[in-house]
Amino acid sequence: MTYPTKTLPPAQCLIAFEAAARHLSFTRAARELGMTQPAISHQVRRLERHLGVALFRRLYRGVALTPEGQQLFEAVQKGFALVSETVVRIRGPQRHGRINVGTDFGFAAFWLLPRLPAFRALHPNIDVRIVTAQKAFDLRADPVDVAVVFGGSPHRHGAARLLFAEEAFPVCSPRWLAERPALRTAEDLLAQPLLHLDDEGEDRWFNWRTWLKEAGLDSAPPDPRLSFDNYTLLIQAAIAGQGVALGWAFLVDHLIERGQLAPALHLSFASSRGYFVLLPADRAPRPEALAFRDWLFSEQAGAPPRRPRWIAEVGVDSA
Repeated sequence: MTYPTKTLPPAQCLIAFEAAARHLSFTRAARELGMTQPAISHQVRRLERHLGVALFRRLYRGVALTPEGQQLFEAVQKGFALVSETVVRIRGPQRHGRINVGTDFGFAAFWLLPRLPAFRALHPNIDVRIVTAQKAFDLRADPVDVAVVFGGSPHRHGAARLLFAEEAFPVCSPRWLAERPALRTAEDLLAQPLLHLDDEGEDRWFNWRTWLKEAGLDSAPPDPRLSFDNYTLLIQAAIAGQGVALGWAFLVDHLIERGQLAPALHLSFASSRGYFVLLPADRAPRPEALAFRDWLFSEQAGAPPRRPRWIAEVGVDSA
């Protein structure tokens, strides 16, 4: 199959776009690529003109992907990964150790990727390939060496260890929050546009119904005006001022610190679910996988205590 070159965006535009989308920052993308921030902005505008759609929403602090931008970001990452694999095969035997890390897109985008440079600095001879999927990983069949998965007891196909427990609280854009009367109780949320994450009818994680029940409300949440099958898109919608989302601790804390999100209500609930690190149970884990597992837990151990500043200030305890 051939592809007319005139339909493909310029390669330098895609490289600049991928870095900006991964960091949600033109400045950090420029620093990574050794370019200036205006140069990154120019390449992104050039790509948007080529496609005829906006790829980013420009916010007061940082940027957010549009739905079209999210689609392109996922496609470009897959394309770059395929090119990288092909180059490795062409070059011959690898001189570095390599691991495939399986996880969902939300964990990869919000927790793992911002921290991955620290692992690469510690282990420059270990190449990491991130494999994202919303389905559960089966370490007996899937080509992954270590997985970080969300669930209650994901022990069927691997040796699991809890990285951090599920804890959820409502978040929204600071500007959206400032333009409305203060939300004081969980019941106040019922009158707001609530952003929903599809869970296929199962309570696999906190949804609005189960979270509101924890808050003492039996009232069903309003029918979703906006729902998503991708947590990254849902959070992008919250950043863009589309409504209130359930934010998962550790995934959105840095977005609150950067001012892209704010707690809509100072009320947080935890569950027995969480993110688990899995290693295969049917074979000895590779040394590179053990190093990556140990690094994950060292990163989590070095994180600030899970009482965010906004909880400590108002004296609200998690359930």
